[in-house]
Amino acid sequence: MTRFKYFILLLFMFVFVIFSHLAVRAQDCSVGAGSDFEICENGTLNLSGSSSGNFQVAPSWSQTGGPSVTINSPNSLTTSISGFSGGNTYTFTLSATCQDASDVSDAVMVTVTEAPISANAGADQVLCVGDAVNLSANTPTSGTGTWTQTGGTSV
Repeated sequence: MTRFKYFILLLFMFVFVIFSHLAVRAQDCSVGAGSDFEICENGTLNLSGSSSGNFQVAPSWSQTGGPSVTINSPNSLTTSISGFSGGNTYTFTLSATCQDASDVSDAVMVTVTEAPISANAGADQVLCVGDAVNLSANTPTSGTGTWTQTGGTSV
C-alpha cells in the first residue's frame, strides 16, 4: 500500500473513531400545556399541564400574552388563574429545563368571552287599540337578541 493510501486510511479511521464516540443526545424530557380553549368570563380558568422525563429545572407556568393576571400556583402542573376578564385572549406557557440542559416549553391560548347579560324587554305598557307600540330592550354584550310575542292578540 502506498504511503498516501495508508495516510488516507488512517485519517479515515481516526475521524470515524472520533465521531463514533460523540453521542448525539435527544432531549430527555417534555412538557405539554394542553389544547387552546374558550371560557366565559364568569367561569373558572384552570390550566392543566403534563410532563415526562428527567428535569434539571421543574416545569412552571408563566403568562406570555394578554392583560396581566395571577397564576395561583405557577410551580404546579395544575393551577387556577385569577383576575381575567371577558373580551381578552391570554397565553400561558409551561416551561422546564431537561436533565441534559435542553429547554422545553409549550403554550396554551385561552379566549375569555364576555358573560351574556339577562334580557330585559323594557317596562310593561298599557295601550289602547291603534296606539303605536315602542319596544325598547337592552343590548346584549355577546350574542344576539330576538323579539318573540308570548301572549295577547297576534300582531
